[in-house]
Amino acid sequence: MIDETQKRLNFDYFLVSAILLLWIFGIAVIYTTSNQLANIKYGDAFYLLKKHLIFSILGIIIFIIAIKFDIEKLKDTRIHTLPISTILLIIAGLLLICVFIPGLGHKAGNAKRWLNLLFIKFQPSEFLKFALCIFYANYIIKYNRDINTFKYGLLLPFAILLPFIFLLLLQPDLGTVIMLGLWLCGLLFISGTKITHLCASLFSILMLGSLFVLKKGYNIERLLVYWDPWKDALGKGFQPIHSMYAFSLGGIFGRGAGESLQKLFYLPEAHTDYALAIVAEEFGLLAVILLITCYSIIIMKGIIIAYSTSDRFKRSLAWGIISLFALQVLINIGVVTALLPPKGLTLPFISYGGSSLLFTFAMLGLLINLSRQKEAGKGVGSLGIRHLRAIK
Repeated sequence: MIDETQKRLNFDYFLVSAILLLWIFGIAVIYTTSNQLANIKYGDAFYLLKKHLIFSILGIIIFIIAIKFDIEKLKDTRIHTLPISTILLIIAGLLLICVFIPGLGHKAGNAKRWLNLLFIKFQPSEFLKFALCIFYANYIIKYNRDINTFKYGLLLPFAILLPFIFLLLLQPDLGTVIMLGLWLCGLLFISGTKITHLCASLFSILMLGSLFVLKKGYNIERLLVYWDPWKDALGKGFQPIHSMYAFSLGGIFGRGAGESLQKLFYLPEAHTDYALAIVAEEFGLLAVILLITCYSIIIMKGIIIAYSTSDRFKRSLAWGIISLFALQVLINIGVVTALLPPKGLTLPFISYGGSSLLFTFAMLGLLINLSRQKEAGKGVGSLGIRHLRAIK
C-alpha cells in the first residue's frame, strides 16, 4: 500500500503535460501539413489525419501500459532461456531483413525502410531503437565492472550493433545509423567507458560514414548542398532553401493556420521530416519556441529521473531512452534549420509517422514509469561514477 502511494506521489504530471501538449499540437500540425497532399493523392484531405488519429489511439494505449508495466520483467534474469532483451533484438533484426523481401518491403523514393503489414506500413528501425534501449541497459549492468576495458567498453557493444548498422545502410538509412552510433557513444560514456575508447569509436563512425558517402554519390551531393544550398537551388538544395523560406515568411507570429505557401509542394516532406518548418511559417517563431520548451522539459526531466534512480538497470534504461529522444529532436531541428545536412529523421509527435509515434509513446511511458519508482537522492553520478572520480 505504501509503495503504491509513493508511486502516485512520484508521478510527474509536469512531464506528462509536456508530452500530451506536444501530441495535441502535433495533431493540428499533421492536418495542416498533409491536407493538400492527402486531397490530391487520396481524394480526402483528412486521410493522413485519420491514420494519425488511429495511431494516436494505439499510442495512448501503449503509453498507459508502459506507465503501469513492471519494468523488472525487462531485466535479463533468465538462466535456461533467452533473455527478453535478446529476444527483442533478434525480432528487430528479422524485421529489418524482411524489408528486403519482395512483397513485404515498401520503397519510397530511394529508400526501402518500411514493411507492408495488412493496412499499415511499419518501420522496423523504430522498433530497433526501442529494443536497443532495453538491450544495452542490461548489457551495462552485466558488464558494469569491465565497462572501462577495451573489450567490454568498446569492442563488444559496437560488434553487437554492427549487423544492424549494415542492414540500415542497405535500406539506406544513414541518418539512423549516425544517430545510433552517437547514441551508443554517449551511453557508454555515461556508463564509464574510457574517453580514449570513445574517441576510437567516434573515429570509426566517421570512417564508416565517409565510406558510405563515397560509395553513394547522392550523399556527397547532400554534403555539398549543406555548405551552399544555392549552388543547386532547383535540385538537392531545394528543400533546405524552402525550409529557410518558411522560417523567414513566418516571422514571430506566423502567417496563420493553413496559410503556408511552402507546404504547397515546395517542401516534399512537409508533413514528415520538415514539419517544423511549416510550424514556423504558419504559427511563427513563438510556436517553435513553445515546442522547443516542451522538448527541453522532457529532456531535463529525463535527465533528473536518470540521475536520481538508484537501481543500475533502471538508471541505464532512463539514460538510454532520454538520450535517444534528445538526439532525434536535435538532429531534426538541425536539419530543418539547415545547421545539419539533410537526414530522414522525424520530429517526435510533430512529424507524421505511425511507427515513430507508437514507439515514442512506449519509451516515454517507460520513462514516466521510472519516475514513479525512483528513489530521489540515491543516484550514482549523472556522468558516470568513474568519470567523476577521474575529474577529482
